[in-house]
Amino acid sequence: NDLVYAQVKLAEMYREGRGVKRDLAASLNWLARVTEFERDKVNPFVLSERTMAMEAAKKYVKLKEYLDEGWPASARNLNEVQPDAQKGVAAAQYELAALHAGGIGGAGESSAAALQWATKAAAQGHAGAQYYLGICAEEGRNVARSSAKAKEWYGKAAAQDHAAAQNNLAVMLEEGGAGKEALAGFTKAAKADANAAYNLARILETAKEPEFKAAFSLYEKAAQAGHAQAQNNLGYLYQSGQGTKADLEEAARWYEHAANQGNLDGMFNFGLMTLKGEGGLQPDRVKAFVLWG
Repeated sequence: NDLVYAQVKLAEMYREGRGVKRDLAASLNWLARVTEFERDKVNPFVLSERTMAMEAAKKYVKLKEYLDEGWPASARNLNEVQPDAQKGVAAAQYELAALHAGGIGGAGESSAAALQWATKAAAQGHAGAQYYLGICAEEGRNVARSSAKAKEWYGKAAAQDHAAAQNNLAVMLEEGGAGKEALAGFTKAAKADANAAYNLARILETAKEPEFKAAFSLYEKAAQAGHAQAQNNLGYLYQSGQGTKADLEEAARWYEHAANQGNLDGMFNFGLMTLKGEGGLQPDRVKAFVLWG
């Protein structure tokens, strides 16, 4: 199918900056479009097209992880960045770290090199680099795992209003039983970070006195930004009529978005609606069991 091939090529062009300015968010969008074909069992795609779709799904996951870590979507090429990075320019050092993290712009993919350059930038107070070092410390990525060190780096970035760092710090506070501090962190970060919007919605939805309308608005914001679990939860609120008017077609649409990202809850819920033929869907037992498989 020419459409599938064209979408794959567009994703590659945006990723590599061939003929257009590099835009990894646009590349992610086109990869997401292709992955929808991989899950659509109705269209009779030939093997080569389905193979392209499955490869696109793998690239989607990798690129989404890159963007979720806060790396720039429009990083320049290695030969443009490296001279300034070597001169000690913090922004260039962070950009070079990004190139190595994604294996783009002529840089070899290397988490060790990404850490090396991010460390240089973080030492100069670069918030994005500090956030990345927090991730590395929390996950034990090329460094010893350390919750204390992760909190330290997240705290430094959060103090500079880095929304993703504020969210991650709030998650750690919540896990440590500091609920009020976590709530304040999520609230502050939710305006600019989809994960924080999701986390705040989750807390409001499950509170002793649930705030479904506020949760709905926050889930919607996160879902529109591509947050898979928020897409599933938004679908549930549409299905149950909590925080909004019940709308099974909207529920099915958001469950499908979540399912297309491999979200297990979304796959189950969309499969169930497909099996029953709800939300304007045609009953399809085969497609439902494929989703559940």
